[in-house]
Amino acid sequence: MIGDTVELLHLKPHLGQILVSNGSAVDAAIAAMFCNGLYNQQSMGLGGGFFMTVYIKEEGKAYTVVARETAPAAATANMFHGNYDKAKKGPLALGIPGELRGLWAAYKRWGKLPWESLLAPTLALCPLALGIPGELRGLWAAYKRWGKLPWESLLAPTLALCENGYVMSKVLFDGLESAPYVKNDPNLRKTYYNPTKGQFHRPGTVVKPSEALCKTLKVIARNGGDELYNGSLAVEFLDDLQRAGSIVTADDLRNYHAKITDSLAVPLNNGDVLHVPPPPSSGVILVNILNILSGYNFTHNSINTTEDKILTYHRIIEAFKHAYGTRTKLGDADFLDLRDLIQNVTSPSYGAEIRARINDSSTSNDTAVYGASEYNQPDAGTAHISIIGNNGDAVSVTSSVNYYFGAGFTTLNTGIVMNNVMDDFSLPGFINYFGLKPSPSNFIAPGKRPMSSMSPSIIVDKGGNAKLVIGASGGTKITTAVALVAMRKLWFGQTIKQAVDEARLHHQIFPMNVQYEYGIPQDIIKGLRAKGHGMERYPGRGSIICAMYRNRTGIYANADFRKGGDVAGID
Repeated sequence: MIGDTVELLHLKPHLGQILVSNGSAVDAAIAAMFCNGLYNQQSMGLGGGFFMTVYIKEEGKAYTVVARETAPAAATANMFHGNYDKAKKGPLALGIPGELRGLWAAYKRWGKLPWESLLAPTLALCPLALGIPGELRGLWAAYKRWGKLPWESLLAPTLALCENGYVMSKVLFDGLESAPYVKNDPNLRKTYYNPTKGQFHRPGTVVKPSEALCKTLKVIARNGGDELYNGSLAVEFLDDLQRAGSIVTADDLRNYHAKITDSLAVPLNNGDVLHVPPPPSSGVILVNILNILSGYNFTHNSINTTEDKILTYHRIIEAFKHAYGTRTKLGDADFLDLRDLIQNVTSPSYGAEIRARINDSSTSNDTAVYGASEYNQPDAGTAHISIIGNNGDAVSVTSSVNYYFGAGFTTLNTGIVMNNVMDDFSLPGFINYFGLKPSPSNFIAPGKRPMSSMSPSIIVDKGGNAKLVIGASGGTKITTAVALVAMRKLWFGQTIKQAVDEARLHHQIFPMNVQYEYGIPQDIIKGLRAKGHGMERYPGRGSIICAMYRNRTGIYANADFRKGGDVAGID
């Protein structure tokens, strides 16, 4: 098990016990997500949503739980016209959360342990042991399909956090500093703000979640994952939302359902199979990148010398640009007929066609060359967890509330940080900095899910074993980071630590330059500039990878040092 929060270290005994108790990989993922929803409140939680890729070894098949938030029934494509900032912050910015219903669906399908036990470690952090968000309904959907342990047992680690509190991380502190307005929220202020000093608590401070949130978690542990949508909590939750000014209705909550569908299974040229979620995730973009580059037959020799690295990185960057040009045409597959586009984009022949267009000597700064005549709104935030179970099953799950602390407030009596997923939709009439119109494929519609960069992925070898379980946080940098780390491990022959730790490059068409991390050698930067690439070093963490690699000798995992995640396992 691997997650992008350092506090996983303190939960090893609780989360490891889930696997020891014959819990499924989905059980462990659900328990970890509830805990992460407290440790990483700035990035994920019950007020958000997720994509989960589940591989069941016995079946030799992978599934996707789509618990991405949806637009309320009263939402319209033009609802933010002239008021674009309202899509970023406040009550109109939120979509129907899918987190809990998604977890519940997964638990009902694949869970083994008692549901409440999965929440117990989290509730131990609370003082009282207690969009339309898709997070809960998504978890519930996953549980119903694959859960093995009682639902309550999955919440046991979370309930423990409510009781005992937890140490505030540097990442959480940075999130607070980036969203200082959250100190005006009663629940967040009580948890994270020191009124005596007039500042947020510093990293290392032991904090406890709000009483309101812990009470909510306790009810969910007892009553299950539908509680927030059509149970006793739904009434209180809806009252909180409507008093805040949200357009979410009781019907919106009742009608939200997480989807369990087959993952896209794409054969790779070495006989492995890559499993990714369908749109509105960016799984097909990941496939497209790998297909474009596979024909170069990269090996460790492709990065031997400075000249080799310059050419290899140039080709990778060009693949990124072409893939992100295609991304502007994607959206929610429930609202668009994307079958032909998906089949084309994920085919090796299309990858070869794009590869033939790449000029090894130079690049272009014309977006039309890469098929981008419109743009999709960039997304943000997220947290990721990767798991390989005792029986060979695997889970890769990425969750988000979008911006740091989502819409910037919690529901007063239920204590949930609400998403601002409406900002992930493209907005009619809003011309971006580059003069391009927004993509109609990603316009708002009632019940629609916006496009996302989340790409939780599992690569399975010829023997049916989960070989690479990988995903990332980091907004629009997610997909390129997953692609680059996968290449480094599978093609360049690096260890999983080298593949994750090495400095990364990114290109997303808008802006038209290569964004690179500190650590890329100056000779490489100069060489790429000579081919016409604009080069811009980006500050901060960028993308955060959680990856597990399995071969005959064992399982090797690396949590990205950029955020201070951790690895937990059992003998």
